[in-house]
Amino acid sequence: MEKFYTINSSGKTDEVFIESYFVYDEYGTHKAKVGVTAPTEFFKSEGKSLYDLVRFQDVSNFAISERLYSTLIENNITGWTAYKINIAGVKQRYFAFQVTGRCGKIIYPKESGFFLGYNFDLGSWDKSDIFSPEGNSSTFCTKRVRDIILKGNFTNIELRDIKNIEVYSLGEE
Repeated sequence: MEKFYTINSSGKTDEVFIESYFVYDEYGTHKAKVGVTAPTEFFKSEGKSLYDLVRFQDVSNFAISERLYSTLIENNITGWTAYKINIAGVKQRYFAFQVTGRCGKIIYPKESGFFLGYNFDLGSWDKSDIFSPEGNSSTFCTKRVRDIILKGNFTNIELRDIKNIEVYSLGEE
């Protein structure tokens, strides 16, 4: 059975957050939606240390280092795209990460309350290495991607098995 993981920031206490100079469509940027004007110019809004994953000041978007970008390309990882961004005062190259891989909606229990694990219809998954559920801004990846990231010792990246994440369901409406 295929195992999937979420890709998130590990939440280091000194991590830099970056913020765009203009308002943008957060969800459309994350999902690489056609016609969305994505931000390219950023400033450091908090924190002091840059890592391989740098969070935007929103819940779903992040940038990746040139080293991580190159590793994903060299390993022919599918389901993502990225574009170069500028962070004021930063010489290192970073790329805004966008998810093009997809799967269907998260399947929630009928009753309200907490439950363990994200579930989705495997038949709805486009088989990309990196993907995002319909109607949700989570970023999922395969075990292959997880293993590549762990082997590369990339910083500020948390990879959690989607079956071990506690989630809240509103129940049926």
